[in-house]
Amino acid sequence: MEYHRTIERSRTRVWVGDPGGEERGAARERRKEIQRTVRDAIALLAPIEREIIEGYYFEGLSLQRLANRAGRPFSRMRMLHERALRKLAMILAPFVERVFRIRVLQFPNCPICRAEWRSDAERILDDKTDDVTWGMIIRRLERATGWRAPGAPVLKAHQARHRAFTKFNSDEREESHAE
Repeated sequence: MEYHRTIERSRTRVWVGDPGGEERGAARERRKEIQRTVRDAIALLAPIEREIIEGYYFEGLSLQRLANRAGRPFSRMRMLHERALRKLAMILAPFVERVFRIRVLQFPNCPICRAEWRSDAERILDDKTDDVTWGMIIRRLERATGWRAPGAPVLKAHQARHRAFTKFNSDEREESHAE
């Protein structure tokens, strides 16, 4: 019992003049950035998906209880929960890669997501405008990567899959560059 009290007391200590205090401040800022990013990502979900994620992870409710509350079958609620998690993974993948330096496969079946040159491809695809043809995009991609780029249908499908979070991540990048 004494051991647990000691741990609890040590967690609440305030270190004044601690040389590691700056590191703690940086960790606190990073934690705030992570919380803000996750909160913003959850806000992009459909209302029912947001309710499921918030209820399950923040309120501690079971999927069965959430299903009863929403008046939906449990199997549908489980499917919506899985879909919400996939969306969050897709939305947060660039953030995880940038902050934690972990390469995340957003879509394991997407040839561009699996490619080593994915970030180059996404940067080039972001530059696509109405006056730029897909042939021009493919040539730019091949010059930039040295790889034979997939055809326009694959590039379009990749771009369409990622459209849901493109704005979220570009806003996030702009904010991090502004700081």
